[in-house]
Amino acid sequence: MALRYMSLTEIVAINLQLSASEFLTASANQPIVDVRAPIEYTEGHIPGAINIPLLDNSQREIVGKLYREQGRGLAVQRGLQFVRKRLPEIKKQVEEVIGDDRTGADELLVHCWRGGMRSQSFAWLLEQFGRPARILKGGYKAYRRHVLHAFQKPLKLVVLSGFTGAGKTHQLKCLRERGEQVIDLEGLANHRGSAFGGIGLPPQPTVQQFQNEMAQLIDSFDSRRRIWLEDESQKIGRVVIDNRFVEQIRQAPAIFIDVSQTVRAENLALEYGPLSVDALRLSTQKIGRRFGSENVAKAIAALDRGDLQACATILLEYYDKTYRVSQTRQNRPQSYHLATESPLATTFTDQLIRAADETLWLHPNS
Repeated sequence: MALRYMSLTEIVAINLQLSASEFLTASANQPIVDVRAPIEYTEGHIPGAINIPLLDNSQREIVGKLYREQGRGLAVQRGLQFVRKRLPEIKKQVEEVIGDDRTGADELLVHCWRGGMRSQSFAWLLEQFGRPARILKGGYKAYRRHVLHAFQKPLKLVVLSGFTGAGKTHQLKCLRERGEQVIDLEGLANHRGSAFGGIGLPPQPTVQQFQNEMAQLIDSFDSRRRIWLEDESQKIGRVVIDNRFVEQIRQAPAIFIDVSQTVRAENLALEYGPLSVDALRLSTQKIGRRFGSENVAKAIAALDRGDLQACATILLEYYDKTYRVSQTRQNRPQSYHLATESPLATTFTDQLIRAADETLWLHPNS
């Protein structure tokens, strides 16, 4: 029987491949290198991964076109030509990663899109540089399956609900400081979830990256303990929450933070006061068709004279009505009202925790 000699890339692929869960566990101590093109990395990547592309965006496009039109052989040949020119730069980038005192590592975790030619070739190159590597089996595509599976896990969610300005995001921060498990969806999305949501915040992540960051957080939690989060619609700005996770939010017990409109307007004036008046005016104009031109004119007039609380009071008429409509569409099984006129106080954080601990329909921390 004739013997078949395996290529080095085949040997690397067989001996050094890790499943997505094994790969992520190993990443606690070893750096991840994403060898996909920058455009792929920007669309979505494993949190903390470093992009050292084998091919840049234009080279990837050229090789892909060759593969589709003329076959694998010519595509591989052109790809190797591109990589050969990049070898000095790749070696330099690898040494920068290995030499980072934060990692203290001499081994790299490597992945491409499917765990195929690019990651295997990169692992082979690392061997030539005297650096061992392990590959993500199935590549980023397998990682994305892992991410989407995270949203199917049954979680012990406790939802904070309430009208705009009730201090829900503030209380999530306080709960986290108390050692509670918290998912700040608006923080992950870089958006406050309204027409005013993006003012003064960094650009929003892609939907993929939002999901990746969220799944990493879920994986880090103790599944036996409750997880707090704010009630949200499926879209936060241009970011979309996975359908399966939205359903879990809708079915989870909620604590409704009941705060007067006056206090909520004060809170909004404090939160939005430092922001650009021009940006606030533009966002107010955006809701004109739904809110009515007369109401918008009143809100802008209050804004222009520097009375942010009056402006907030006018706008809350719109947002409170919108919130009531959204709540009637939900079929939440259980809800608990907690009234306060001090929603930003740490004493109210104590009340939230006691409500979760003492009310039977909420999941305890054990």
